[in-house]
Amino acid sequence: MIATSVGAGALIGGFLALRVKPRRPLVVCFAVFGLLWTPQLILLAMPASVPVLAIGGVGDGIALTFFHRPLEHGAPASRAA
Repeated sequence: MIATSVGAGALIGGFLALRVKPRRPLVVCFAVFGLLWTPQLILLAMPASVPVLAIGGVGDGIALTFFHRPLEHGAPASRAA
C-alpha cells in the first residue's frame, strides 16, 4: 500500500512537472524535497499507521519526480544511454 502511494505520487508529480517549468529547477526541486519528503521521514521514525504512511508516500513520490526531472533534462543528448 505504501509503495503504491509512492507510485501515485510519482504520477501526480509527473503531471505537475509537465505543467510547471521553473527558471531554476534545482531550487524548486529541493524546496519540494524539504516540504514533501521530510514529513515522510518523520512519519517513518514514528509509530504511524499504514494509511498515514501512505499519505506521506504520495508526497515522497512527488518530491522524487521533481528531483529526477532536472537531472534528466539537464543531461546532453550525447551522454544518453
